[in-house]
Amino acid sequence: MVLAASNKWWYALWVCLSVWCEAGHFTIFPNVLKKIYGDIAASLYGVFMSFTGALSLLMIGLLASRLGTMYVWFFEICAIFNAISLAILIFVFDETKFDYEE
Repeated sequence: MVLAASNKWWYALWVCLSVWCEAGHFTIFPNVLKKIYGDIAASLYGVFMSFTGALSLLMIGLLASRLGTMYVWFFEICAIFNAISLAILIFVFDETKFDYEE
């Protein structure tokens, strides 16, 4: 992000890639839920997607705090959480079907 702040072309590329990656959540997520949870995927979709709103409120709180003025720290903390999410996706996530009748 520091590189993107110094050049308008890097910034445009950064924003385009961010929006492009974010769109994947809303197209892939319902299909993965259906594959894992089967018939109850539709009801779980609302529950899982409610976290987007909750985390948006948390992000507003962080930006309003002292951390919001130190943007480099803010982006580093967000990068750490993204790295943790990627590690969970690669090493822990299992896409096999969940049997909810047991």
